[in-house]
Amino acid sequence: MRIGALVPARLGSRRLARKNIRELGGKPMLCWTVDALLESGVFHDVTVSTESAEVIELVRSRYPADAVRTLLRPARLAADDASLDGVRAHYLENRPALDWCGLFMPTYPFRDPAKLREAQAAILSGHVWRVQTATAETAPIMDYYYPVFSDGKTEGETDGAGGPGDGAPDTRAATGVKRFFHEPNFHCRFLISTYLLSRRDAAEHLWNAYGLSPAERTYFVHADAREAVDVDTAEDFAEAEHVAAGLRRVPRPLEVFDAGSVAARGAVSDANGLPGSWRLVAPRGTDFAAFAAYLRALPSDPLAGDAKPVLVLQTARPHLNFLMLQDGCQRRPWIGPEAANWLRCPEAQRTGDMARLHGHFRHAAHVRVQREFGAANGRALGRTDAYGGFHGMDWSAVPMERVLRLEELERQGFLAPAHDWIG
Repeated sequence: MRIGALVPARLGSRRLARKNIRELGGKPMLCWTVDALLESGVFHDVTVSTESAEVIELVRSRYPADAVRTLLRPARLAADDASLDGVRAHYLENRPALDWCGLFMPTYPFRDPAKLREAQAAILSGHVWRVQTATAETAPIMDYYYPVFSDGKTEGETDGAGGPGDGAPDTRAATGVKRFFHEPNFHCRFLISTYLLSRRDAAEHLWNAYGLSPAERTYFVHADAREAVDVDTAEDFAEAEHVAAGLRRVPRPLEVFDAGSVAARGAVSDANGLPGSWRLVAPRGTDFAAFAAYLRALPSDPLAGDAKPVLVLQTARPHLNFLMLQDGCQRRPWIGPEAANWLRCPEAQRTGDMARLHGHFRHAAHVRVQREFGAANGRALGRTDAYGGFHGMDWSAVPMERVLRLEELERQGFLAPAHDWIG
């Protein structure tokens, strides 16, 4: 069984200039991927596919030609909108003896050679047609939201600063946000591209021809937080530098701050007539007094009522298109047509550039603004009626005046970091 490794490495990049050859931990980022592939001993061929003579020169300066080969792309595959399927087909045209092809994006620099050998063992079983990667970390489905508009528009769009594909949801004209999922909350993994291999002849029609679902004949390698690092922006690269230095990211403990009773502000009391209060949840070291003062100074005053929750939303990464429901079943039966339309992005599907996907939100896991009722309503029993990412069975839109953007809160300077980096 001859397995090839394709490493697509364009010199150009729209978000982080020359990222594939940028120095990371003492060597070009591209080399982290190539070194792991070589160390694994799995591959009959390792090829760097590029449009750049500079990238080819770098590869030749670091690796023998019989260990790592290069493949110069034709002009039709040189632009940033070139299809990854086309790049893969070009590689296989030039490597006719291969039985399997692995696609290894250098933006995932931290691969474990032992996981590559795990994938090889699955391939040699003869049962597997494809190897994919799932995150070890899970995410609650009820924490995902998309913008809605007064004109009924549901097409996914990205906003101005970075142009289409900058990853930020377009909220300039949004009237509110809605949840993607109308199902009880459960946790799911995400598909990522750390380890991605398939049979030479594998395509979606192969599964259809045999009447199989895409989840069948697929082996999943589970990636830890280090292996899941994907470098697309300067912030991502800074995270990768910490990992390359041998540091690991550790979440800070969360603390709770009582923002005070809101009964005097005309808010609704609980079923027993007791006044409710708001509590703030954030990492240790947060200036909670400044946080509460900021909220009360907002024109919308989100603590003034409780008809809807207060959401703290951030740009969702990974994108919801990579969410795994029951190891690969389709998401569509679980979400409505409006939400499904927001996830639709033909340009990303054509090019394989997932950064072009339409942005949406995830509720921040480490910052919450929660409505809590009195002891007679359950606190003495160890539970609370509290708003967070999940707000009961109300599927209507949460108005934008009750939506806080985590990115904006972070710019105010009162939030402590969500994580610390330790050796």
